Amino acid sequence: MGGGFVRLEGEGGGWFCRERGSSRGWGGGGATCTSEACSEGALSSPQRGALLREYSVGPTIGEGSFGVVASCRRRATREEFAVKLVDKVETPVESIVQEIDVLRSVDHPNVVSLIGVFHEKCFVCIVMVKYAGGDLVRGIQRHFEEKGRVCCYESRHLMRQMGDGVCHLHSKGIVHRDVKAENFLLDRLDMVDPGCRVALSDFGTARWASATERRRSGGPPSS
Repeated sequence: MGGGFVRLEGEGGGWFCRERGSSRGWGGGGATCTSEACSEGALSSPQRGALLREYSVGPTIGEGSFGVVASCRRRATREEFAVKLVDKVETPVESIVQEIDVLRSVDHPNVVSLIGVFHEKCFVCIVMVKYAGGDLVRGIQRHFEEKGRVCCYESRHLMRQMGDGVCHLHSKGIVHRDVKAENFLLDRLDMVDPGCRVALSDFGTARWASATERRRSGGPPSS
């Protein structure tokens, strides 16, 4: 993602995200983008430019494949969500479309849930359920600092859910291709709470694959 993103206040109190060293922005007075990718027909939507009408966007809370993630709040209900901002200039259009299609095709408690998609000037904004506990790496670090090592017995509920999420994807013919602790999100701070739910996130590199393709060994495919 180059030099990363910065949070800026736009004209009229709006909000937009802009890449460091670039004039590309979205919402609230961000600079107009002239890239062909921004007008790609495959990304047309009736919700173009509507994100800030429905949601207020907060600070950045993480980074994923091809995008940054910020907190957001639905104006009508005050519910909190997360929004992934995917740069349409740096990210191939087919990759953005595929990520959205994959998210729309899955419905499982251990896979992050898609809420909506909005198309801004140079970003596709993917609104998802927000998980209050952060990612699994942070959860392990937090537990180690406060209580010491994580006992396998205490974390068995998480391991079962992680497997369930991946198995659901495979049953749909989807390979995530970036399964790691940073991409599993917790719904609460206490990861050893038996009620803690974990969900797999960040589908920027996910692909549909046949059973034969999934059995191939070696590193992840390049496309």
